[in-house]
Amino acid sequence: FRHRGFDLEMIRHALAQDLQNRSFQRGASTITQQLAKNLFLSQRRTLARKLEEAVLTWRLERMLPKERVLEDAESSPRT
Repeated sequence: FRHRGFDLEMIRHALAQDLQNRSFQRGASTITQQLAKNLFLSQRRTLARKLEEAVLTWRLERMLPKERVLEDAESSPRT
């Protein structure tokens, strides 16, 4: 539980690789980000959806303890 919903180092690596490849290929989502996406968002890969995911992740991290995020992630539908 060392981060607050975002792993900035992994995001930096993924962004560098995506810019080099000129496409969204590499992911860097934390469990909280995946939960936000699976519960509330579509699977489309766009900058707008990633921004929505960031806002939802930030809100989930402030509302729920990590244990609850893990429980919800285990029981959420995976797409």
